[in-house]
Parts: sequence; structure tokens; C-alpha cells
Amino acid sequence: MRKLKTALQLGLSYLPFSITKPRICLNLRPMPLCLAIGISLLSACDETSTTATSTPTAVGPGPYAVNVIDAAVMFGRVCAQSYPSLSKARAAVLELPFVQDPRTGTYFHQNLDLSFKLTDSSGAKFCSMVFGSKEKDSTLVGITVATSVPTFIKGASDSLVVGETDGSVTVRVSNSSNFFVQPTIRSNGRNYYAARITNFN
Repeated sequence: MRKLKTALQLGLSYLPFSITKPRICLNLRPMPLCLAIGISLLSACDETSTTATSTPTAVGPGPYAVNVIDAAVMFGRVCAQSYPSLSKARAAVLELPFVQDPRTGTYFHQNLDLSFKLTDSSGAKFCSMVFGSKEKDSTLVGITVATSVPTFIKGASDSLVVGETDGSVTVRVSNSSNFFVQPTIRSNGRNYYAARITNFN
């Protein structure tokens, strides 16, 4: 993870940004090629893993901690690339090795400690992801996952806002929708993060 963090920091050093807490103005556009390549590789890997993995008897998260870049790729594939269609997000998650809990509707990855929730109610429609990672730097996690937003959503903001005290990262998606990620809890040696995009249709 230290090597991953160093690589991300070196990559981000090439992007023009300035920090004036609590706001970070960061141009996220130079990242799409890397993220798109990651998604194509993920698709290839998923096809193999799906055929090799049987459906688990118990519905729940997988045993392995999530690499931050993998989390960004997953979020981009399911939520950002599908925005604003919740039905497209549902189709995307079903193409990956997830199993749905019939009680809660949550989709759990069979190998990774990662899940998606597609909320469709009269009061709220959004695509959200929760994952467990060994990465402790919440700002690094937020910026990495945030790269999927302007990469796949036309008109999304290039800049992001970092919370001064809660470690959250926010990106404006449209006039009525936002991307939001923040740390939640620490459990079993892992830090858990929740990310979502609001106002799907």
C-alpha cells in the first residue's frame, strides 16, 4: 500500500491543483485514460473470476481488503459511467461478481470487502458504494475515487472540496446532483469509506 500511495502521489503531482483548506481545487480531467484502462482490465478479470467462483451460500462482503484504485474503477464502472440511469447501474453491477442480499437489496462482491446499494424510492435515488481498505489517508482515498466523476460524467466539475474536519471529498456532478465520499468506521484493521452519487432517475 505504501508503494500505491507513492505512485498516486507522484501521479497527482502532475495535476495542477492548489490547497486552501477546506477547499482543494483539483483538475481531475487528466486521469480518464488510466481509469478507462483499469475498467477494461477489470472487465476482462471479472469474466474469468465469475466462471471460476461459485455462488456463496451466505450473502456478505468478500474477505479481501480493497485497493483504492480498484475502488475507483469499480465506482466508475457502476455509478459514474451509468449516471443518471439507475437501471444502467443495476445492469453494470450484475455484470460483475456481485451477489444481492434479498433482504436489503445490497450487492456484495464475492471476493472483495466492497458493496453497492442502489436506492430507488420516492424520496431518494442514488448509487452508493462502501468498501474496506488498509489505506488511512481519507483525502487520498477521496481524490482517487473522485477521478471517476469527471472522467465519465459530462459536465461534472473539475474541482473538488475537501472537508476540513471530517475527511470528506465532494464534487459537483450537476445542478441537482453531487458526488460525496467520506470515511465511516475502522474495524478489523480496515478503514471503511462510503461514496455515492445523488439524484439518479
